[in-house]
Amino acid sequence: MLIQSNSVEVFCNPKGKALRSLLPFKVGDLISVILGTVVDYNDPKVDYRSLQIDVNKYLIVEKNSPEECINHSCDPNCQILFENDRIYLYVIKDIVVGDELTFNYNSTEYDMGKDVFVCLCESPNCVKEVKGYKYLTEEQKSLIASQLAPYLKEKVNVVG
Repeated sequence: MLIQSNSVEVFCNPKGKALRSLLPFKVGDLISVILGTVVDYNDPKVDYRSLQIDVNKYLIVEKNSPEECINHSCDPNCQILFENDRIYLYVIKDIVVGDELTFNYNSTEYDMGKDVFVCLCESPNCVKEVKGYKYLTEEQKSLIASQLAPYLKEKVNVVG
């Protein structure tokens, strides 16, 4: 089910801008299609808000779109899915009104380079510092194996 854009709102929390739900969502709900421009890694527009979609390809998310404000969590309630050359934000845990929408950045980013940051999610599974999939322990990698972007599954030989 595609969720209408009036079902989320951008708000500010101690971490900065974030996205929260205005409606309840169930596992499997499609929240949005993430739109933007695909660029190479060396493009000067690639920054911490970019979404890695292939080994050297990034999506520059449309400016001022709600999707630009989706934060990281080591215990996310959403997942980025790649289907039919489109990028979607899907619910992987039931969400109640007011919940912040998050996904695990390590599921799409292999090596975040200069954009490493301290994680503030406070999850029991928190990695403390978000650097990219490459830097996770084997246990941490296994926890997010089902959420990996297709290029990352291929790169690290994850089946499924």
